[in-house]
Amino acid sequence: MMAPSESDSPRERIIEYLDQEVTGGRAFIKSHHIASKLDLSAKEIGMQIQSLEAHSSGFRIRRWGGDSNGTTWVIDRSPTDS
Repeated sequence: MMAPSESDSPRERIIEYLDQEVTGGRAFIKSHHIASKLDLSAKEIGMQIQSLEAHSSGFRIRRWGGDSNGTTWVIDRSPTDS
């Protein structure tokens, strides 16, 4: 698995990470898990994920839950990316 380049924007790094992680068509991922892998803050991940959720990114992203352990996102590959 290739590590995201540190020169990429946070958005590009997140898309690259999701592309690697969402291999079975669907994944449930916590913001703090992505943040630790990409050396970003969970808050920054949340803001970027919400932006990806609103714009076409090759993924369908929905907030699945949130609790004291952070936000969980359900991420599906868009049907056109199968």
